[in-house]
Amino acid sequence: MNIADKLQYIDAVVRVSTDPVFKPQYDALISLYRQLSRSLAQNSDPTISQFIPWHRYFLIEYENLLRQINCGITIPYWDWTALPKNPYVSDVFDIDAGFGDSSRLNDTCVNVGAFSVNNWVLPAVIGGGCLKREYQLRNFPTRDAIDRDLLPNPASAFKTVHQTLHLVLHNLVRCTIGGTMCTPGDSAADPLYMLHLSRIDSIFSHWQDLRMGRQLVRYANDITLLTGTNSLIVADLANNQLLPYGISVCYDPPFELKNFHPARRSTEDAEMESLGVSVHEIHNLSNKL
Repeated sequence: MNIADKLQYIDAVVRVSTDPVFKPQYDALISLYRQLSRSLAQNSDPTISQFIPWHRYFLIEYENLLRQINCGITIPYWDWTALPKNPYVSDVFDIDAGFGDSSRLNDTCVNVGAFSVNNWVLPAVIGGGCLKREYQLRNFPTRDAIDRDLLPNPASAFKTVHQTLHLVLHNLVRCTIGGTMCTPGDSAADPLYMLHLSRIDSIFSHWQDLRMGRQLVRYANDITLLTGTNSLIVADLANNQLLPYGISVCYDPPFELKNFHPARRSTEDAEMESLGVSVHEIHNLSNKL
């Protein structure tokens, strides 16, 4: 992502979370995340958990809201494997074009950037107050570890894949950053969390795509109602290439030291672009699920 794209993304998040026109929708999303924190959406048992498909749904809902500000926005992912020993020098913590990189020692409130204590507050639906981060001194996961310990697992080892994604990668990163992101039910209130979720989804999507049969594991035949929705079932979110309403999500591969990625786009966009049609003109993600 170039600086202009980063600034557009940050601006969109600030606007939906502060502008009275959009804030009710933003607050409702953050509130929904908290309400479902002890539901199947966050359950750690691979045999019943909706953790992966439900977060795909949540990312789309969040992205749809941002697109009301800028129809060309997609949620990037943060490749925290690029700098595992020095994660806090990542450009996602940039003061101007990132999510802020400092917190006050006395209360751990973020005090620089667009989401600093002087510029931004958490939604009242989760108690308000400042965005907090603690920045624990702990190494982040490495790409080698993912390539070695997660991606080679066969479809029959889905339990291991799920537990590694949810309990290791997801929880380790969010609780190493700490503060709001590690507070039960409130993770989504830290805008940086969306980039983390997007990375988790990109890893699972990559695992699915590596071998035949993996797309069919666990979720593809699950007709259970997707938690928090009225009409979607788990199977609807099983495959990123066949999401509801014709949405298809593809992820660019990560590149060393370029760890703030424009990662989400639809396959139909790529086809239409080859015909000279703008992505912004034909990518319709404005439909709410």
